[in-house]
Amino acid sequence: MEQYPYKYEDDPWPDQDGDPGAVGYSLEPDTNDDEVDPDDYLPAGAPPLHSHGSPPEPRQAPLSQNQLADNVAGHLSGRLLYDPAIHEWHAPNGIAWGICTDVIVEREIEAALKRERNGFTYSYLAGVTKFLRSRLAVKSWEDSRDYLPMANGILNLKTHKLESERGRYFNWQLPHKYTERTECPVIHGWLHQVTQGNADVINLLHAWMYAVLTGRADLQRYIELIGPGGTGKSTFINLCTHLVGEGNTVTTDLRNLEQSRFETAALYGKRLAVITDSSAYGGDVDILKAITGQDLIRRERKNKDPSGFIFRGMLMVASNQPIQSRDYTSGLSRRRIPVRFGYRVTEADKARYPNGIETAMAAEVPALISRLLAMGPGLLDHIRQPGQVIAQFKFRAELETNPLMSWLHETVVTTGDDGSETASSEMYKSYREYCSESGHNPVSTTKFAGLLVDITTSRGIATTAKRSTVQRYFAGLRLRESTDDLKPLLFDHNPA
Repeated sequence: MEQYPYKYEDDPWPDQDGDPGAVGYSLEPDTNDDEVDPDDYLPAGAPPLHSHGSPPEPRQAPLSQNQLADNVAGHLSGRLLYDPAIHEWHAPNGIAWGICTDVIVEREIEAALKRERNGFTYSYLAGVTKFLRSRLAVKSWEDSRDYLPMANGILNLKTHKLESERGRYFNWQLPHKYTERTECPVIHGWLHQVTQGNADVINLLHAWMYAVLTGRADLQRYIELIGPGGTGKSTFINLCTHLVGEGNTVTTDLRNLEQSRFETAALYGKRLAVITDSSAYGGDVDILKAITGQDLIRRERKNKDPSGFIFRGMLMVASNQPIQSRDYTSGLSRRRIPVRFGYRVTEADKARYPNGIETAMAAEVPALISRLLAMGPGLLDHIRQPGQVIAQFKFRAELETNPLMSWLHETVVTTGDDGSETASSEMYKSYREYCSESGHNPVSTTKFAGLLVDITTSRGIATTAKRSTVQRYFAGLRLRESTDDLKPLLFDHNPA
């Protein structure tokens, strides 16, 4: 029989009739029990409220998402990084860190969160993820030109020794292991063959590969490979692609690059951008100029917040003919390095390499890397100041693609120090007639004066556009006359 704390006894308070035999409960505690135990009131089989003789422990409030993010961040150290500049998560990929998908991020964070808490909703996971952005944010990616992240370590370009990646965060990596071997006879022989042994072109191509390898976007140049099919343009592009790896290369065309709002996003984190099949484009090249000028480029993706970045790689263009565009400024001309590929590979040349010459060249890329590094940054002088062969070809390519420059070259002469001036309207009329005869669209009158001064002064010809109360006129230039047959063409003295 269960024991109750109050004993059952005769009613101590008699009823109105004074009947002492009435029965009831006494409010006096049962003196047979030492103390009252609330556990005695629980149903049979129920767990006790607390251990006998000890007070219940206070319940701790659950950690907030903010607090829990501190603990989860510790579990994810070395597994995830967040780049606040472009709003993207990164995961380790060898020595480097690469952008990862939302699914991978959620899986990593969910696994770490389960170590701290049992059971949570998706919205709770999303809340913790937002707090983790600041905990796992990368301050900056390593962009020093003194290091190359390679498959077997970080190569110090000053000492040519491999170092640990500890403390450095790279968002790209070369796919090759560093070797001290520098022999690459197949590549060396091919370069001499396609350039027909021209030292100016060979030096430029070596310099370009060095710039691609070491990421010298600060040179603000792009190379334009021009020539018919089968002359080695694609082979050289593929060689440069092998140099930095396909994962570090992006291929596009001018139309998409200039007109698609999402195309520039593909350039982020790449070391090499290749533009193909663009000789007949003929439109604006503002994005191309921004890429090579290290300007901020918009990175926009569907259903993602837009951001901006600076392209740190090099740009190559391949076409059968020099690229046509509506940009006639010296800004584009200054960045452009056209190279003519004219040697046609013969069947006998192909027969020397049964598996293809590109396969043989790819095997020599690690040695090519060491060879280029041994040649050193002095190679870059061939980009800053190309040889005479490159300068002459660049001049001819610009005359072919810039009708304003070609008109100036053929139709205008300098006035010297005689102080003569020519009305802008007279010059523009001559220019329009030239465009009509050559099949080009003339620039507007509002752009004409500025472009004329830009083209001439950038080539060392002193020209000034002035305005009087009546008209505009140019000082330093005049139209060629019949008596000027012995005078040289305008840019013959300084084609660069």
